[in-house]
Amino acid sequence: MAANTAPLPAPADLALATTPDRPHDPGMESRLARLEGTMDGLKVVKPLTIGVVSLAAAMMIASIAFLGVQVARLDQKIDVNTQRLNDKLDALPVRLAEEFRAMRLEMAAQTSAIANAVIAVQTRPQRQPPQEPTPPR
Repeated sequence: MAANTAPLPAPADLALATTPDRPHDPGMESRLARLEGTMDGLKVVKPLTIGVVSLAAAMMIASIAFLGVQVARLDQKIDVNTQRLNDKLDALPVRLAEEFRAMRLEMAAQTSAIANAVIAVQTRPQRQPPQEPTPPR
């Protein structure tokens, strides 16, 4: 399909030509008037459409900027919370070592007390239960 490359006619050439060999359709003036009215309407609508599209684009840009700020703030909060968690995790081995040391000392004291009690029971002289006299026969 070849594109129409003919130059557009000048406004003076747009008048309807009434040549005897090619008469134009009698309803053409009304259709041309409607077309011109529609084109005038489009000339009014075009700037309005550009304005609405520009407003929508500006709102989208503002929304994306707002979301970017919110993500940056959230990232900072996550960094702070991560640092707090890391500090707590770093302190955990020290606290566990202290707790385990205290538990070992307590268990050693309990084991020593039990061992001393067992040794004391074993070294005490055994009492013989009294024997009942056997009756004579």
